[in-house]
Amino acid sequence: MLKPQSEALASTSVPARSHMVYYKPRKTVLLDNFLGGVFWGLGSGIGATVVIAVVGYLLAQTTELPFIGQIIQNVMRSVGSSQ
Repeated sequence: MLKPQSEALASTSVPARSHMVYYKPRKTVLLDNFLGGVFWGLGSGIGATVVIAVVGYLLAQTTELPFIGQIIQNVMRSVGSSQ
Protein backbone atom coordinates (compact mmCIF):
# COMPACT_ATOMS: atom_id res chain seq x y z
CA MET A 1 0.00 0.00 0.00
CA LEU A 2 1.28 3.49 -0.88
CA LYS A 3 1.82 6.07 1.81
CA PRO A 4 0.29 9.50 1.45
CA GLN A 5 2.77 12.10 0.26
CA SER A 6 2.94 13.93 3.59
CA GLU A 7 3.82 10.70 5.43
CA ALA A 8 6.47 9.83 2.83
CA LEU A 9 8.12 13.23 3.22
CA ALA A 10 7.96 13.04 7.01
CA SER A 11 9.69 9.67 7.06
CA THR A 12 12.80 10.86 5.19
CA SER A 13 15.93 11.43 7.24
CA VAL A 14 16.84 14.75 5.56
CA PRO A 15 15.46 17.73 7.45
CA ALA A 16 13.50 20.27 5.42
CA ARG A 17 15.87 23.07 6.45
CA SER A 18 18.74 21.55 4.49
CA HIS A 19 16.95 22.41 1.27
CA MET A 20 16.36 26.03 2.14
CA VAL A 21 18.25 28.66 0.20
CA TYR A 22 20.00 31.34 2.21
CA TYR A 23 20.33 34.75 0.63
CA LYS A 24 22.90 37.39 1.48
CA PRO A 25 22.10 41.07 1.23
CA ARG A 26 23.08 42.64 -2.09
CA LYS A 27 25.63 44.93 -0.43
CA THR A 28 27.43 41.95 1.12
CA VAL A 29 27.54 40.06 -2.19
CA LEU A 30 28.91 43.09 -4.04
CA LEU A 31 31.56 43.73 -1.40
CA ASP A 32 32.62 40.07 -1.33
CA ASN A 33 32.88 39.91 -5.12
CA PHE A 34 34.76 43.21 -5.32
CA LEU A 35 37.32 42.20 -2.70
CA GLY A 36 37.68 38.78 -4.31
CA GLY A 37 38.40 40.42 -7.67
CA VAL A 38 40.91 42.82 -6.18
CA PHE A 39 42.86 40.08 -4.45
CA TRP A 40 42.66 37.80 -7.50
CA GLY A 41 44.18 40.60 -9.59
CA LEU A 42 46.93 41.27 -7.05
CA GLY A 43 47.78 37.59 -6.80
CA SER A 44 47.90 37.25 -10.57
CA GLY A 45 50.17 40.26 -10.90
CA ILE A 46 52.55 39.11 -8.19
CA GLY A 47 52.60 35.56 -9.56
CA ALA A 48 53.32 36.72 -13.10
CA THR A 49 56.12 38.95 -11.84
CA VAL A 50 57.76 36.07 -9.99
CA VAL A 51 57.48 33.75 -13.00
CA ILE A 52 58.91 36.35 -15.38
CA ALA A 53 61.77 37.11 -12.98
CA VAL A 54 62.68 33.43 -12.65
CA VAL A 55 62.51 32.88 -16.41
CA GLY A 56 64.61 36.00 -17.00
CA TYR A 57 67.20 34.85 -14.49
CA LEU A 58 67.39 31.40 -16.06
CA LEU A 59 67.73 32.91 -19.52
CA ALA A 60 70.50 35.20 -18.31
CA GLN A 61 72.40 32.14 -17.12
CA THR A 62 72.24 30.56 -20.59
CA THR A 63 74.47 33.13 -22.33
CA GLU A 64 77.15 30.47 -22.71
CA LEU A 65 75.00 28.20 -24.87
CA PRO A 66 76.02 28.26 -28.56
CA PHE A 67 72.91 29.52 -30.39
CA ILE A 68 70.61 30.77 -27.64
CA GLY A 69 73.42 32.66 -25.90
CA GLN A 70 73.96 34.98 -28.88
CA ILE A 71 70.26 35.82 -29.05
CA ILE A 72 70.06 36.54 -25.34
CA GLN A 73 73.19 38.70 -25.43
CA ASN A 74 71.72 40.74 -28.29
CA VAL A 75 68.48 41.21 -26.36
CA MET A 76 70.36 42.21 -23.22
CA ARG A 77 72.43 44.74 -25.18
CA SER A 78 69.36 46.27 -26.79
CA VAL A 79 67.56 46.52 -23.46
CA GLY A 80 70.64 48.03 -21.81
CA SER A 81 71.14 50.58 -24.58
CA SER A 82 67.52 51.71 -24.49
CA GLN A 83 67.77 52.76 -20.84
